[in-house]
Amino acid sequence: MIALLEVVEAELAGTAIPALGFLILDNERADAAAFGSRRVDRPDIAATINDNWLLCSATKAMTALLVARVVDEGLISYDRTLSSIFGTSDTHPNLATVTINELLSHRSGLPRDIPLEVWGRLKVDGAPSRMELVRTLVAMPPLGSRGCFEYANAGYMIVGAALEAVLGETWETLITQRVFEPLGMSCGFGAPIAGVSIREPCGHAFVDGELRSLAEFQSSSPPALAPAGGIHSSLMNWARFLSASLDMMCGKTSIVSDVSRRRMLTPRDGIAHGWRVVERRWGNGAVYVQSGSNRRWYATAWLAPGRGVILAGVANCGALLAAEPMNRIVGTIANSYLSSLR
Repeated sequence: MIALLEVVEAELAGTAIPALGFLILDNERADAAAFGSRRVDRPDIAATINDNWLLCSATKAMTALLVARVVDEGLISYDRTLSSIFGTSDTHPNLATVTINELLSHRSGLPRDIPLEVWGRLKVDGAPSRMELVRTLVAMPPLGSRGCFEYANAGYMIVGAALEAVLGETWETLITQRVFEPLGMSCGFGAPIAGVSIREPCGHAFVDGELRSLAEFQSSSPPALAPAGGIHSSLMNWARFLSASLDMMCGKTSIVSDVSRRRMLTPRDGIAHGWRVVERRWGNGAVYVQSGSNRRWYATAWLAPGRGVILAGVANCGALLAAEPMNRIVGTIANSYLSSLR
């Protein structure tokens, strides 16, 4: 059986990645490993499997599950339109009939990048609330083509605000009550707080050509964007969500109805709600993938229902440094499963 810590240590060697964590769950084992330091300038403070890491766009799968549970309660519909939530007069005509399903599937016509006039307001002190920014967004003409896939963080921010508008609670409260608590998870929002004692990993970015650790507020995504990428978690805590997701992918529906499960996880052209779906021989068919980075953190998850396998990794730096080594770790472990098929 492949030694996970050795694989992680080997991939980290010779890179500038401060720390990397990885998780394997299958029918035979649950194994996690972390290697490296919480801060690049403090190699004496090691990262651990119990540390918290910003999950970046892996958050989207959690928001998708939240929507499915709210749909099951009869409080919202996948076919609910933006104009019915935010008002006809406040919604651009080209977005008026866009649905929750289209937002979750990245087919709403929203652009990949949030318009600069909105992004600029996200980044200032005392930034407007999520609802204020979303109302600005839905009043603007979409720049893409509705029905065509275009990855859009704004879509998930709008979904979060839509849930807030309909249920009268913040997205943070809703996802805590309907996802984290039922799964026995303890998650937080924004980058984990390391503090002066460096009790958690710090995000890292290049500043004047040098990789440096950043304060929490510098390494977090804007709070308004949290439904698209703002949850932090430990590896084993995240494993609870990933295990529940794998169960759903295998047809077990204890946490959502079968109707919502199918709506959420049936891909169209390789895209499901919160997941990309690819075919991999090592996975014995479809593999659900989510990877994301805010240039300061990186997270990726690969779920293979045909093999009952979960592979997930995190790093306290952006995709520029972390993506290739992480993909090599996935490849090394995947090849071990592939060899077992021979």
